[in-house]
Amino acid sequence: MILGTLGAMSQKLDLKRLLAYSAIGNAGYMLLGVSSGTLAGLQGLLLFAVIYIVMTMNAFATILALKPRSTGIGATHNVTGTTFH
Repeated sequence: MILGTLGAMSQKLDLKRLLAYSAIGNAGYMLLGVSSGTLAGLQGLLLFAVIYIVMTMNAFATILALKPRSTGIGATHNVTGTTFH
């Protein structure tokens, strides 16, 4: 969990890599629920997993939405927004 967190902190510009390192740390937190060996631990794991999945999907969707779009190979845009090939 510590290595995943430190790896995530070292990523300054690559948000996808930051989320990947963060996933390593979060997997450690999920394993804590499994290692408890109790029903409450498993319930906590399931709740954490559902929240984490929703959060991660939203984070990746935001990153992809902010990514500049390309309309194809060799396409250029003029000031009016029309595409020329």
